[in-house]
Amino acid sequence: MPIRTADKEYLKNKQKGGRNNAKGKQYEDYYAVYQLALLIDKYRSNPSLVYLSSQMPDTFVDDLLIEKEDSDKTYHQLKDVKNMNWSYGKIKYDFERQREISIENEEQFTLKIVYSDINSSIHQIPENISDCTTAEYFPSYPSTQLLYYGFQPFREAIKNIAIPSHSTDNELIGISGALLGAWSMVNNQLHTSLQEILEKVDNIGHGFINMNIYPSADISESCSALFHQIGIDYQIHGSSLYWSYGYFNGCLPWTAAVEEKILTASPKDFKEIIDLLN
Repeated sequence: MPIRTADKEYLKNKQKGGRNNAKGKQYEDYYAVYQLALLIDKYRSNPSLVYLSSQMPDTFVDDLLIEKEDSDKTYHQLKDVKNMNWSYGKIKYDFERQREISIENEEQFTLKIVYSDINSSIHQIPENISDCTTAEYFPSYPSTQLLYYGFQPFREAIKNIAIPSHSTDNELIGISGALLGAWSMVNNQLHTSLQEILEKVDNIGHGFINMNIYPSADISESCSALFHQIGIDYQIHGSSLYWSYGYFNGCLPWTAAVEEKILTASPKDFKEIIDLLN
């Protein structure tokens, strides 16, 4: 059944109520940060293939939509409510109608209810929507810092996109804050690519947010052997090379040109290579 005039008025009021619910909005934002971390980890080599939208018009399950380029869509409804169940408000009706519309549109889709009360019965999906609906527990905390310490899956998701050598709690909490800031810039926009969100994260961090968000660059066997011969330990994360030699350490963008310059100079010891690593 297509969207009717009465539906449009209902959805308009539904979205207006959601925007005026500050506690619910914060819960949605923190869950979005969690999803961003998972998506960055999975699609770091192709972030332009994923799009996110929130509060979509003419949509019954409308808090968050994640779309993949292969046309797969996941609609999310988030409820930070005690004793949440399928009799609450018109939640069951919303899922039934979204299912109807998505089937009519021949979408590849999943509907997801995200809930904060671990003791609620909302995970028991009604039979008539069970073919396309899943439930996910995500706790409610008053800050991303408390969420980081209190919910291990969130902490692991952030850790998985951090550079291992920069994975202290404070640094990881900083990453979650940068993700939240970037999401706040695009929230309520439609069809925002993960690539665009990552660019905003980079602008927020000004180079101080140590995220491993790109496929790792390559280093040749010759250059690796040269480093080992001098006694330099190194790791490559994304497009950066992190090196250490005794009490000295540093980081530089790792490119084919940088590698060629080092190999051409053919340094024999740390004194000869130090200027090439800065």
